[in-house]
Amino acid sequence: MKLLIIGRGYPEVETGMIGIFEYEQAKAVSNFSDSPLQILFTFSDNRSVFRLRKLNNIKKYDSNIYIRGSHFPIGGLPKILFDKLKTISSLYNIKKIINEHGIPDIIHIHFPIITLTEEIWDYLASLDTNIVITEHYSRVQNKELSIKQINLLRKVTANADKFLSVNNLLPTSIKELTGVDREYIVVPNVVASSFSYCEDLNNDIYRFVSIGRLVKGKKFDIVIEAFAKRFNNVKNVELIIVGDGEEYSNLKEQINSLNMSDKIKLTGFLNREKTAKLLSKSNSYVTASSFETFGVPVVEAMSCGKPVIVANVSPLAQYINNDRGLFFQVDCVESLGDKMNEIHKNRSMYNSKEIADFAHEQFSEEAIGEQLFEIYQSCLSKNS
Repeated sequence: MKLLIIGRGYPEVETGMIGIFEYEQAKAVSNFSDSPLQILFTFSDNRSVFRLRKLNNIKKYDSNIYIRGSHFPIGGLPKILFDKLKTISSLYNIKKIINEHGIPDIIHIHFPIITLTEEIWDYLASLDTNIVITEHYSRVQNKELSIKQINLLRKVTANADKFLSVNNLLPTSIKELTGVDREYIVVPNVVASSFSYCEDLNNDIYRFVSIGRLVKGKKFDIVIEAFAKRFNNVKNVELIIVGDGEEYSNLKEQINSLNMSDKIKLTGFLNREKTAKLLSKSNSYVTASSFETFGVPVVEAMSCGKPVIVANVSPLAQYINNDRGLFFQVDCVESLGDKMNEIHKNRSMYNSKEIADFAHEQFSEEAIGEQLFEIYQSCLSKNS
């Protein structure tokens, strides 16, 4: 089987790990399969020069995945010019890979609204091979697309051989946007193996952890306010917020104004290993974000055996029950504070090993690799 994966970028710390979801799924399939499998990975990262401070090409092997792509910072240009340049850049890499390795048996496209233009899609469709789509994009879920984007999504949705989504909410939005009624398969994102269960060694301090980019949409200010109201005078309880971003100084100021700097800590950015280590020493995970299409830190915490608190509109609701966490009323500080207090008081009720085992069954590299491989095999079986 020859598989071409089209993603947003190749994940590197210096470029913000863009493309991590796509690339980790590629690795999951690669590690799962015992049969001959050739994986090709391409991208054209076209964010603006303010987000992507380099212009270069990547051409290399990473384990047994061949990568060819471009960092081409054109974001911010007029839309017509942007689409034209993006098409040129993307098709250059795609055609080079095909010239070098032949037409793939399957093309798997992630984030189609981001990675495609009409011209790119028309070229891929002309290859007469199997096309699989995975939709992750929050703007699709929230139906925040332009007419041109809706038209592209309609064409892709109607003509892809398989259409995958990372949650069970996205298909409803896609149907409403495009009018296309078809089968959708939910395939979650992968959780790295570094996030795994270990015995709870943190007996002295009850630790809430919250992880993500420090931007307004993640609503860390609500988490801070809820925690301060419930635990200001409670000993041996703390909140650790992991991440960096434009809201760092505002959140720091909020913490200081609440006189909570001894109980609420901002760590800044931590790599995966350090984040996994912190989660293993925590007691529960909390997030106030309400606009996620998936929410990888939530399932990373579950994979470490931690109960979670999420908004009642979370796309992960299908994976969370009373044995694995709690739901609060979205955007309600009082409700979030109540749930944090409840999970703290009832901490002995949660079986960390059972939470971790469930998460491994749903989100591990092995689980996602097997699910994707079976989907690819069904495409080939249909052809034969």
